[in-house]
Amino acid sequence: MKVKTCTVKELEINYRPGNYYIKQQSICNSKDAHAAIKRSFDLNTIACQEQMIGMYLDHANHPKGILKLSKGGVSNTVADIRLILSVGLKCLASSFIIAHNHPSGNLEASEQDKRLTQQIFEAGKLVELLLMDHLIVGPNLSYLSFKDEGIL
Repeated sequence: MKVKTCTVKELEINYRPGNYYIKQQSICNSKDAHAAIKRSFDLNTIACQEQMIGMYLDHANHPKGILKLSKGGVSNTVADIRLILSVGLKCLASSFIIAHNHPSGNLEASEQDKRLTQQIFEAGKLVELLLMDHLIVGPNLSYLSFKDEGIL
């Protein structure tokens, strides 16, 4: 009788800290977060496509990096909680901030935005990765902060 062998692919996780353009800046409030994160939105499509961005912070609230998480359609984009958290875990972040845009310019948080934010917050708590804020950015780069509004 032949014994079947099973091959399991090996995973490799890498993180290379480097010189980041906002490394020296500490993120203390929504204004700081907005100033750092707004540069990552694609300004050519901010008025017609939703985008989701994540900014990951160390224990002193210095940015470790920013990742463009997704780009969607006119009225939504994918927010994969597993991807959002896995990036934070991979780069050994202590906390993170997410931001997405509303092409319409309406900065009001929808019920779906609020539910998603709560789900991400709760999932982050399980792995000790704190969601510090969620920003909604308009085409003119104005913003709403969930933390400032008491939603988070």
